[in-house]
Amino acid sequence: MPARIFPVCNEMKLLQIILLIFFLLAGCENRRSDFHVLKLALDENPTTLDPALIIDVSGGSLAAKLFNGLVRVDKKMRVIGDLADSWTISPDGTVYTFNLRRDVRFHNGRVLTAGDVRYSFERVLHPETGSSRTWIFEKVKGAKEYSEGKAARVEGVTVVDDATVRITLKEPFGPFLWVLTMPNAYVVPAEAVEKWGQDFSQHVVGTGPFKLREWRQDYRIVLAENGDYFADKPKVKEIEYRIIPDQFSAFAEYENGNLDIVSIPRSEYRRLMSDRVQAPHIYSQAGLNVYYLGFNCRKKPFDDPRVRRAFNYAIDRDTIVKTILEERSVPARSVLPPGLSGNEKPESGYPYDPDMARKLLREAGIPDGFAISLYQNRTKEASHIAEGIQHYLQRAGIRVHIVEREWSSYKEALIKGEADMFFLSWWADYPDAENFFYPNFYSANVGAAGNKTFFKNSAVDALIEEAQQVSDEARRTACYRKLNEEIFEAAPWVFLWHKKEFVVVQPWVKGYYLYPIYNADKGTDVSIETVR
Repeated sequence: MPARIFPVCNEMKLLQIILLIFFLLAGCENRRSDFHVLKLALDENPTTLDPALIIDVSGGSLAAKLFNGLVRVDKKMRVIGDLADSWTISPDGTVYTFNLRRDVRFHNGRVLTAGDVRYSFERVLHPETGSSRTWIFEKVKGAKEYSEGKAARVEGVTVVDDATVRITLKEPFGPFLWVLTMPNAYVVPAEAVEKWGQDFSQHVVGTGPFKLREWRQDYRIVLAENGDYFADKPKVKEIEYRIIPDQFSAFAEYENGNLDIVSIPRSEYRRLMSDRVQAPHIYSQAGLNVYYLGFNCRKKPFDDPRVRRAFNYAIDRDTIVKTILEERSVPARSVLPPGLSGNEKPESGYPYDPDMARKLLREAGIPDGFAISLYQNRTKEASHIAEGIQHYLQRAGIRVHIVEREWSSYKEALIKGEADMFFLSWWADYPDAENFFYPNFYSANVGAAGNKTFFKNSAVDALIEEAQQVSDEARRTACYRKLNEEIFEAAPWVFLWHKKEFVVVQPWVKGYYLYPIYNADKGTDVSIETVR
């Protein structure tokens, strides 16, 4: 007889543990009386589900499941057809002709036509709608005149026939297809909007794979399968979103088996990553974002690029990512996040080099350092980060006074240019590098339009304009590489990191994919299967 590996008492303990795990799993399955509802959480109510008015991530994420645009973004961050099954672009890059699918119906049963596309785009531009996203159509011929009430129609949006719509731009705009992937370009039926008026958000009618079944403010939102959907059908009958403002409460609901997918709270991250049972069910993805320190480039000494580069060398972003952020971010080497075309150069960012920082400050004529104000939004994590930055800058002889403001006051201070330096982030509206360069660094956008560093550089302006007018993707990417290098050298920001998202999913969830951008997920990939 072989030797016994465990004493009897240890065998009993092992049996107890196995039984406990069995009953816990069985309990989770019992709580799932059916397996056709995907259960998720939101930390707040969406501002709206009306595509013309959406400005928040949660609203855009739900709208992607309720509506469709002419085109959309796929898993590989490419533009593919959605309501349009094909399109052509004129040689000069100003005329886009979209051929619509013939099998698309709104949730009310009516067949989609090109007139619905024109109505939806004009609705965004109409002043009575009150949309803050009219800029997505600013390049369309006649958009401005229509918005100002000088024209009855947008000249550049033409209904050729029921299945063909033509969009004419004032000038070439290379990223236009990317802009059309945004939720604000989703198509809605006029009769439903006119029936519900301002309450359309509570009774939305789209063409998406799901319909809005219920929205109880501060409680839950339920989406039901659209059996007539023209593309891949949903693999679940419903998606239920519970409104749970507290992240820890949401995670507790996940651990009790009441939620299927949840973001991992920072306090639980290391425990889950080291848990052999949970770790295989953790998904992570570097988002299309960048966190940075912005300089007020019109204030001395930040009008000198040497000073701005000195700050980039003075801060050990790698250590901050490893310690304060617990490796939940990727150190930034430039403006563009990983995965976007144009970020290939520089191949490495600014290394931590305090000696180089002090050398550049001496060259700029300020060897003894100076005092600055660092503005930040009043949050716990931002406070920890600001203190870490303060520590490194003090080593280079820079005295940092941290100024904390509530978000509205903070944003107003940045628009007015009150801060010497500020901590902020930028999240992509669409996955093209232009969306990082144009809002943040184009001279005409200083202040409220996005360029909060008041950075002005004629070479950068010229490259942005050139990239916008190039339709050929390879040529546009070449412009983006040059832009990335120019901005890296000019250093209007300290390039800090790109935040990663971490979620954990229940073992019965199959087919889950974590998309880099919120509106790419149509909700049709996920299924729920009984755990055996």
